[in-house]
Amino acid sequence: MRDPGRSLSVDALCARYGDTEILHDVSLSVAPGEVVSLLGPSGCGKTTLLRCIAGLERPTAGVVSVAGAAISGPSVWTAPERRGIGMVFQDGALFPHLNVIKNVAFGLPKSERSGTRPDEMLELVGLEGLGERMPTQLSGGQQQRVALARALAPAPTVLLLDEPFSGLDVALRVTLRVEVRSLLREIGVTAVFVTHDQDEAFVMGDRVAVLRAGILEQHGTPSELYLTPASPWVGKFVGDANVISGNAGASYAETGIGRVPIVSSLTGPVDVLVRPENLTVSAGGDAVVETIEYYGHDTRYGIRVGDTNVAVRVTGEPVHESGAKVSIGHDGIVAMAWPHPS
Repeated sequence: MRDPGRSLSVDALCARYGDTEILHDVSLSVAPGEVVSLLGPSGCGKTTLLRCIAGLERPTAGVVSVAGAAISGPSVWTAPERRGIGMVFQDGALFPHLNVIKNVAFGLPKSERSGTRPDEMLELVGLEGLGERMPTQLSGGQQQRVALARALAPAPTVLLLDEPFSGLDVALRVTLRVEVRSLLREIGVTAVFVTHDQDEAFVMGDRVAVLRAGILEQHGTPSELYLTPASPWVGKFVGDANVISGNAGASYAETGIGRVPIVSSLTGPVDVLVRPENLTVSAGGDAVVETIEYYGHDTRYGIRVGDTNVAVRVTGEPVHESGAKVSIGHDGIVAMAWPHPS
């Protein structure tokens, strides 16, 4: 059940290391029980933002509030251990000299460490019966489950997860992120999940916040970011995308792949963002197939149209060979467009 007091807000947060500004006026709110994915390339400030929320870094400006009360600001500073915030680090950060049950109990008051809470947390993450094992006796996925159990044991107001699956193989990452997302939904914890992986961000987050060079570019639901990105950069970062030059008239743009309907009423030179799955390919024409990537469920073609490279994604196995002459069509889905920078 969601606790209405478990909210998080960041208002106009700035942070710097020496003379380098890392975060620029970042504002973000997380509703009680909501999971927000913080998505961005390496070095964009994601971890710095998490550390500022946790109290492991001091921001140079701005306010961090939990449940409506400021915990960090110009005249407020709450020590990390008093913020009611749990954190799961990239490598789990388990204590190698403590067994599993003692790792989970570490963040609890001493009076509760020998109680039932550690065992309850292990059962919650599916590791019941493994309390006496040492961290080195666990798989990578099990170690991250222990780290999650340790972070949840004190019943934090907010949970922060800093790329917790990045060290795992692909198959395990896919399995674990689904399980952890279901668990967070079940217990209703307010959480911020940091990742540089778009698929992971979309699976984990009720909403996704996209950070670029310390600036919050856009935040919204996964579908909002995918269908209506705020810029060509966001569009390409959150999924496979073609940005095609064209010339716009009221509600469409003439491009190298033909006429494409656009959202904005623009005129003149524009950049149009077209998803590969919104294109079709047929035999015969002036375009040339240059690359073919078969993924089992679909095929991605790299096609040269004049001086432009275009990605097309179609269902099923390849039906066009490399070097084949083809035509590209558009399925009529309205596309995002922006004025072309002069």
